[in-house]
Amino acid sequence: MSDQQQNAFAEWRRECAAIERDMNRLITAGRPNSEAERQVRTLQFASLIERRRRRRASSCLRANRRLQLALPRRAIHRQAPLAIR
Repeated sequence: MSDQQQNAFAEWRRECAAIERDMNRLITAGRPNSEAERQVRTLQFASLIERRRRRRASSCLRANRRLQLALPRRAIHRQAPLAIR
């Protein structure tokens, strides 16, 4: 694995850990007292879910791109159409 790949993986792991840590903090914080606090908590949690979804999607796209670059490309040979005499 190249240094760039290792750095990208380490960054991805840190981001995932931060998201999980923030989600756990919201879950274990207890029930909010007011309706406004509940709404804020709901929005915060929804934001973390979206952030996690985007992070997973972008990492899948990067992995797919690396796989495409690693695989040899197949040459497509097409025969020229026969000339009409």
